[in-house]
Amino acid sequence: DQGTYSVTYPGYGNGGFFTTQSVAGVTDSVIAFINNLGAAPLEPLTTGAISVPVDSLNPNGLQPYGYLRALEPNPQSSKIIWAGNLKKYQVVLSGTNAGAFASANGTTLVYDADGGFQTNTKDLWNSASVYQNNSYNDGGIITLGGAYSKVPMPILGQTENLAVTPKQYAYTANAERLRRLYTDVSASGGATLANAANGASLLSVPGGTLPSSNITTYILNQFNTQTTLKDFPLLVKQKLLNYLGYSVPLDETATALPTTLTTPNSPFLAMGGSIHSFPVQLTYSGTLDSAGELTTTRSQSVLYGTMDGGLHLVDGQTGVEQMVFVPAELLRGTVSSKALVKGQDDTNAPVHGIDGAWVSDAAYTTQRATTSTETSMVKARQMNIYGGLRMGGKSYYALDLSDVTSSSGTPKLKFHINPAGTCSTTNALGCMGQSWSKPTVTWVNWQG
Repeated sequence: DQGTYSVTYPGYGNGGFFTTQSVAGVTDSVIAFINNLGAAPLEPLTTGAISVPVDSLNPNGLQPYGYLRALEPNPQSSKIIWAGNLKKYQVVLSGTNAGAFASANGTTLVYDADGGFQTNTKDLWNSASVYQNNSYNDGGIITLGGAYSKVPMPILGQTENLAVTPKQYAYTANAERLRRLYTDVSASGGATLANAANGASLLSVPGGTLPSSNITTYILNQFNTQTTLKDFPLLVKQKLLNYLGYSVPLDETATALPTTLTTPNSPFLAMGGSIHSFPVQLTYSGTLDSAGELTTTRSQSVLYGTMDGGLHLVDGQTGVEQMVFVPAELLRGTVSSKALVKGQDDTNAPVHGIDGAWVSDAAYTTQRATTSTETSMVKARQMNIYGGLRMGGKSYYALDLSDVTSSSGTPKLKFHINPAGTCSTTNALGCMGQSWSKPTVTWVNWQG
């Protein structure tokens, strides 16, 4: 009885308890505990260790910033994903707080003495230009700043109104944006969402050259006429349109896509948390000085998976999303594909999407300047990544991301380990469980 036996401040042990002598009683106590969470919602928190990347071109030196996986757990609800974000912070290099994470100003610490978010902080990807030149602190707020704020979502913009609940933040209009979305559906497998063959280029959704205006007309035309994409099941098309930033009702009885798309005032974005998917830094190039020594200038991207089913690649400097990959197997799943749509509920919630740890395998070559106006560089000639779905499934994927940082680049599927069928002596892959292990890149002596 918490009221009768409570302890005077500081109140150690005032959490309450249940007594039971039956299996049903244990079940009832757990349900009661979960229901009680609704009275005091959990605060946003970090998941796992903070990632401080090693410079691929100088493995002896850690870089002076790190990536924070933020998650807003919601166990008392049936929301299909828990909201998340990836934020970038500076690392304090000297003084009494050396090694701690600091806000964009370089001095205010991200955490308070109790380990909670400081509310008066901003991450390095939080840009006022996104918010009509308003400067918003994002400490403890999942959907402000970070990679979330840099996904190319079509928006009409909105004015600020912080008096309402939830607060309405100002957004700068940009109605003609479209994220680069890819999947591994085969060229002839649109109707069944069949897996592409090893070595195939990933399918762009939608493909073609992005126009500078009338982007909604272009998107609908591609969804209705683009090879392979036009054959996708209609419900999956509706979900993909939502993932591109348009609120399209999910209607299993519909016989056609809507004839128009409504651009929202603020980002209509489903971004789940990264629970076990550790951010991986990919270094695409480094600049050499006149003596041939590496400078600190780098071209880098950050790779991470989220509960919504996306494997995201973002610019390491700006946080702008460069591409997102959604596996065909998640599109085929009735529940897993609902995670592409903001605000969905399901009795099987939450789903885990791309939940595994990923690893990169890069190889570099030196590109010497031939004129006084050029810069000598070390550039990646290979950028392969390997990883699995962990709690999101059984598969492992290998992708070639060597040519994706430019607008015309196309990622490729190197191979897909797809455990299917019944476990037997003739089908060892059918015995695989979820793909929890992080791949290790190494040399193996194979057949001499």
